[in-house]
Amino acid sequence: MIGLAGPPSSGKTTLCVQIAYQLVANNENTIVVFISFEQSKEALRIKILSQLSRVDSRSIRRGKNSTDTEAWGRVHKAAAELYAVADRLYILEANLTFTVERIKHIVEALMTKHGAKMCVVIVDYLQKVPVADSA
Repeated sequence: MIGLAGPPSSGKTTLCVQIAYQLVANNENTIVVFISFEQSKEALRIKILSQLSRVDSRSIRRGKNSTDTEAWGRVHKAAAELYAVADRLYILEANLTFTVERIKHIVEALMTKHGAKMCVVIVDYLQKVPVADSA
């Protein structure tokens, strides 16, 4: 287990999303499960598109500067790159039902489905994972 800590808005999620993408883009037998208790799938995908295209995420989200054909060409290329690995990069929006046991079952099912040799699990905001009762 690797823990990443830092003050709010210091780029922890952005770094983890970049690591997740690089893992699946460079390792065909690897799947990544990114579980977020804070951001939506859409927001995390936009972060990836922004990183790959080097276009500001706010511009992508708002469709700003849509007349800049070079920038939007890069966004479209980035979208194709993201789509190419989408079957191995699972971004899940978590809630209080995402216990450690449920996460384990999700990972086992995905590894079986893909015949994957490795699965990396990234949990954004680990403190929000509910602890099961030990009764």
